Amino acid sequence: AYRFNRSFARPELFYLKITENCNFQCKHCDIWKNKDTKDLNISEWTKIIANLKTLRKDFDVTLSGGEPLLYGNFWQLVETLQRNKVGINLNTNGSLITEEIADKIIENNFKKVEISLYSLSAELHNRLRNSDNAHQSAMQAIDYLQDKNNNTKIVVAFLLTHDNIDETIDFVKYFSNIGVWTTIQSLDSNIQPMNERTNFDN
Repeated sequence: AYRFNRSFARPELFYLKITENCNFQCKHCDIWKNKDTKDLNISEWTKIIANLKTLRKDFDVTLSGGEPLLYGNFWQLVETLQRNKVGINLNTNGSLITEEIADKIIENNFKKVEISLYSLSAELHNRLRNSDNAHQSAMQAIDYLQDKNNNTKIVVAFLLTHDNIDETIDFVKYFSNIGVWTTIQSLDSNIQPMNERTNFDN
């Protein structure tokens, strides 16, 4: 940058993986196996945020994991970000968003909440999540946020695999019709552990 007498662009968005803890054991993901990882404490995150502010005064962060709502100091971290005038986004599986949590998300002016979902089919979503009620809780979270929402953007991340590719159009139409944005994330390259990967065309 100095050689060309100009600075590199300063990022406007930072992704903060605040925990590797997760309440699901998804088939596409191994993060739940990381039992020995220690989360940073709130003092460490406060220092990180202060350092980021030296790069750029105005920026947003996306809180992710694991499941970020499992981070023990989650709301303290939100308070720290608010105090530093940092925009907040949340990537979540939606299972821990109760009506009370939805209220707090809206009250704290989150810019965006992105909830990951495999399918409109409860059977398929639950099977890929290895959970009996993952679909119900995610859909309920969307309802809670829509009911209470003012300015927070609600997004559903469609986790695209060979199992659900045929429902892509119906999925996007369904959420478009209820006023929810959709993003599509392809996962087949990571649907199995690296040492067990097979060709899904067979």
